[in-house]
Amino acid sequence: MSDEMLKNGALRGLGFAVIVAASQVPLIGAAANWWDSARQNPGLTAFVVLAYEAGVLALAFGRKVWSKLEPDIVEGTADRVKVYTATLLSGFRRRYKQQVIRDHGVFNVRGLGLVNTYTLSLDQVFVDLRIHPSNPQKFNRDLISQSDVSGNRPIWDFLRSTQSKASEATALAIIGPPGCGKTTLLQHMAVTLAGNRQRFYRVRAYIPVLLFLRDHIEAITQEDCPSLGDLVQDYFENRKQFATLKPPSGWFKARLERGGCMVLLDGLDEVAELQQRKVVSAWVDNQIKNYPRCRFILTARPQGYLDAPLQRAHVLEVQPFNPVQVQRFIESWYLANEIMSSGNRNDEGVRNRAQKDADDLLQRLRKLPSLNELTVNPLLLTMIAMVHRYHGALPGSRVELYAEICEVLLGRWRQTRGLQDQLKAAQKLVVLRPLAAQMMRRKLRKINATDAESVIRVPLEEVGWGQATAGKFLFELQSSSGLLLERETRQWSFAHLTFQEYLTAAHWLEQTTATHNWSTMVGDSWWHETLRLYAAQGDATQLVRACLEVDDLLALTLAADCLREALKLDPAVRRMAESRIVADLESPDYKRRQLAAEVQLSNRLKSLHRMSEWDDIDLQYLTCAEYQLFLDEMRSQDKHHQPDHWTQASFPSGRASEPVTGVRAEDARAFCLWLTQRQGGSTRYRLPRPEEASQFPAQTPELGSWCVDDDGSAFSIVGLTDACRNTIRQHLSSLSTLPLPPVVESFIGLSNVPVLSFGGKIFQVVVLYLGRQLDKATAVDSIFEGAMDRTLGNAHGDDGGACRAVARGLAQQLIRSIDLARARTPRLDRSLNRDRAGVIAFETERARAFSEASAFAQNIHNSKSSDSIVGYADEILNSILALGDISSHYYQMASVPPPIDSKEVLLQRAHLIRDIAAAVAAKVKIDRRRAQRQYVARILEYAYSGYQEKFYQFSPSVQPAAPAFPTRKPVRELTVEEVLEIFWWITIVVAREEGRLPAWDGIRIVREQAQ
Repeated sequence: MSDEMLKNGALRGLGFAVIVAASQVPLIGAAANWWDSARQNPGLTAFVVLAYEAGVLALAFGRKVWSKLEPDIVEGTADRVKVYTATLLSGFRRRYKQQVIRDHGVFNVRGLGLVNTYTLSLDQVFVDLRIHPSNPQKFNRDLISQSDVSGNRPIWDFLRSTQSKASEATALAIIGPPGCGKTTLLQHMAVTLAGNRQRFYRVRAYIPVLLFLRDHIEAITQEDCPSLGDLVQDYFENRKQFATLKPPSGWFKARLERGGCMVLLDGLDEVAELQQRKVVSAWVDNQIKNYPRCRFILTARPQGYLDAPLQRAHVLEVQPFNPVQVQRFIESWYLANEIMSSGNRNDEGVRNRAQKDADDLLQRLRKLPSLNELTVNPLLLTMIAMVHRYHGALPGSRVELYAEICEVLLGRWRQTRGLQDQLKAAQKLVVLRPLAAQMMRRKLRKINATDAESVIRVPLEEVGWGQATAGKFLFELQSSSGLLLERETRQWSFAHLTFQEYLTAAHWLEQTTATHNWSTMVGDSWWHETLRLYAAQGDATQLVRACLEVDDLLALTLAADCLREALKLDPAVRRMAESRIVADLESPDYKRRQLAAEVQLSNRLKSLHRMSEWDDIDLQYLTCAEYQLFLDEMRSQDKHHQPDHWTQASFPSGRASEPVTGVRAEDARAFCLWLTQRQGGSTRYRLPRPEEASQFPAQTPELGSWCVDDDGSAFSIVGLTDACRNTIRQHLSSLSTLPLPPVVESFIGLSNVPVLSFGGKIFQVVVLYLGRQLDKATAVDSIFEGAMDRTLGNAHGDDGGACRAVARGLAQQLIRSIDLARARTPRLDRSLNRDRAGVIAFETERARAFSEASAFAQNIHNSKSSDSIVGYADEILNSILALGDISSHYYQMASVPPPIDSKEVLLQRAHLIRDIAAAVAAKVKIDRRRAQRQYVARILEYAYSGYQEKFYQFSPSVQPAAPAFPTRKPVRELTVEEVLEIFWWITIVVAREEGRLPAWDGIRIVREQAQ
């Protein structure tokens, strides 16, 4: 060790000693000043000294910690100061927002393939998409599928609702089929944030960062992938793309770390290779975790997302356009074009011309149902508007629409302006088809210029392009049509993936001798849209055969699409495919069951019977599997429409193909409304009218059809034969001796039956009854208020505690009633005294009943085993039966009329105890619900008997003996007829649950075209 080092060590030691000595000076000074006090309080003095020394040590330790942290903190602060200063001085924030508006503020008509004469602002034509929370296993993959989920909202509503939870580091994954407007939605959000207009949606300000994931695959999938901050910084520092932007160093990283950005990531599904897509998905998850205060929104097609889902995302699904949105878009689109064509004038004449054109298109669409179905997809709707504006006619199908679009873009549009091209539209298609097919085969969304020119060189020679280069053709095509675009230097791509897929399918049809590995393709989601377009233009027989051979969910889904869309399909293969798919109606795999039901419902809608020019009726009853599609979607919105007698949320096993029965009338109408919204367009589905159901009877005579009158206010069941009606009444008569209600066949499904309209308020009937018959039992109203609400509805919840409390109260009242019955029979006592054996028997049974009731009350209170509770209840019932028999015998001997509340009241209470014990003892919720309903039915039966025997009156003048209801609003009291109907409603439902009574009502539908 050198002398210099020894010297430095000594100096440091000396310095430390000086510091330690100096730190003790305050302590010594304090001791000198307060020495006497310190001697008198040694404990306090010791505490103060220790606290002081601990503080000195903490300061010394903190100084060392600070010396280590100081360089990093100072450096980080300096970096932030530099970034903020550079931002303020450079005006980058303003420049960046202007760049976002320039890049994304134009309605991408060019991106859809039309070189429009005018550039339209996105704000002029954008129609807010409707978004709805979705189950990732039940995405809608069909770009022209129609559905209208009640409760869907704009994206801003979801951002507001999750704003306070941003620290949870989750994203919104927006899923939708091709062309549903996912990219346009992100562009709208970016422009809204850049223009500081998010405050109109009550969302805080963010810096928008919109990235197309397909442009960053290489960077993200490399081994040493960049963070989001570095990726965005590098992207916007690209001088070729953003020559004047010049972002300050670290600007985006700083904003991301502060939570000031909304990150919009478009097109996860456009990462074609599955392994790369999974890497990109994992990278996005990491960025969400690294920047938890930022908002992340990602878009993808359904299958592309399912293959590589985010772990940190709330999944939302884009809903198709509804008629209001379709009309709004068409009117906005025509107005924007007319304004631009008139030199930015927006006067009454301009608006009238635009409205006239919009009305013409809407009228044409109403007359073409097959094309009207396409308008639910924003991409196809835009194409339709383009064709109508520049061609004046409309095609009839999706494939015809794509063909018409290509015809318009590649030739006819320019011809209408007097421009002539070297090549005709058909010749340009000859060149573009093999290019699209090559890009699909290589799973590319963009292709470099060298490869593109290599692919099209020979086709160009074949169509006589001459000596001009292939590169010149690409640029001329871009300038004349916009169907092919150079988005980056020497990187070419089709305006939309849909065009690439359509042209590939068209190329296959041209290459009649080419062979395809269908079995491989049907198992790869990348090919599915292309395969559907191929089937829609040609013979899908071999394709569907391959789907059946592969036989997985993805392949069968494609087969179902082909059944619906194929231009040509061998009948035997069609039958084979339908049978194979429908065979999965009972599959344990939910997704296979759902697919099978979709196919079955689709087949039903194709086979309706024509009633008139405007109306078609179904001659078969809707099946359980088809109705389950409706139930599943409604349940995701927390709405429940299953038949009351079903013991679970899905149909009983083995009944998928059987008619769904026992559905309430309102639920049947709700199904028709759901189907109308699902199918969209100008078609409406409804229940048949009574005269329609009679004129066109169903092919299943054992059931009746729910019908509704013209104004939709009165329901009825039509179609039951007299023999069926008699059988129903015989079944019901075997369930109870109470009289049947009028129109018994249909009352059970009507919403005006009191049990449905009164809901939990029916507990007042029970309160009034028990208040009189159970010796003024206390707190019965509060017990039933909790229990009965769950008993008479769908019983999705249950209250075991309330059931136990009711049972215990009944048992205690029974104990008092046994003694009361004994005390009320003095003349019987004299008769019994003359028969010693009778006295012994009477007292034995009374004591036994008393003991069993006491044991039951104690055990139910202590929550003993359910088996013992039911056993005690059975013993009580047996004891009361025996006691009642003995009592009746001796009343008769003594010629004494029995008290009105002796045997009957005791038996009623014993039966009620037995029923409520069954509810307590139930192992599963379904059994408990059934026992509760049986319990209520018995009370209603007693109540009805009480009406008839005038034991008590339900009238405003008679107050219940149970406590009043100070916190509840008074409700209309039930009539005797309503009590009877409620009794039969519960009795029928319980009998159906137990399989003792068949249901007799089914659902048929009528399709009504707008006139």
